[in-house]
Amino acid sequence: MIRIGICDDDKMQREVMKQMCEKFFETAGIPFEAVTFTSGEEVASYSQHHLLLLFLDIEMEGMDGIALMKYVEKMETVWRIVFVSGHEEAVFDTFGIKTLGFIRKPVVYVQLEKWLNVALQEYSNNKTILFDTQDGKKMVPLERISYLEAEGNYVSVHTEGETFLVNGNLKKWENELIDTSIIRVHKSYLVNLAYLEKLEPKIVLKKVTKEIPLGRQYKKIAKQNYETYILGQIRRRV
Repeated sequence: MIRIGICDDDKMQREVMKQMCEKFFETAGIPFEAVTFTSGEEVASYSQHHLLLLFLDIEMEGMDGIALMKYVEKMETVWRIVFVSGHEEAVFDTFGIKTLGFIRKPVVYVQLEKWLNVALQEYSNNKTILFDTQDGKKMVPLERISYLEAEGNYVSVHTEGETFLVNGNLKKWENELIDTSIIRVHKSYLVNLAYLEKLEPKIVLKKVTKEIPLGRQYKKIAKQNYETYILGQIRRRV
C-alpha cells in the first residue's frame, strides 16, 4: 500500500490534491491511501504509517513548512517531500535531505503527476552501497551516508545512527562513489553533498556535530561540484 501525505491548512487545497492523487494511482493500478494533515504539528506527531511522499504547504500557522522539513529530516515516517507554494521565490528555502521538488500554486495535475512518478521511480531504484566490513557485507542506502573518514588502513563510514569501519582506503571509495553525491573534500574525508550546509572555511553537515576541514587542493573542485549539485536540484524542482 502506497501512502501519500498532504499537509495544507486550506481544506479545499487538501481535497483537490487528494482527488489528483486518487486519479494518478487509479490510472496506475496501484493500491493507495491519502493521509491528510491540517498543520505541521499533526505531521510531526504522526507515526502510524510510512509515507512515500508528503505534499507540504510552506505558509501555515504555527509550524510552517520549512520548520517542519527540518523536523521531518529526523523522522523515519516520511521518505520524501514536495513543497507546495504560491511564492516561487520560496523554492530557495526548500533544500533539504528529503526534499524532492516544488510545485507552484494553484496545483495542476501534470505537476503533481510528475513528482509522484519521480518519487515512485526513486523509491524503486533507491541506490544502496555495498560495503565490505570486518563483520561481513553491509548494504547502506546512499541517502543515509553523511561522510567517510580515513582511519589508517580502513575507512569509517558515518551514517544516520551508526558508524562502522570498512575495508579499503579513501581513494578506493572515492572511485566507487564517483557517480554519486559523495565527493572528496580533504585527503582524509569524503562528504555527501545532500547533507552540506556550509562549505567554507570548514564544512558543516546537517545532523553532524563535527566540523570537517576543506583541503586546499580540493577547494576549487569541491565548490564546482557543489554548485553543479545545487543547480541540478533547482532545475529539477522548478
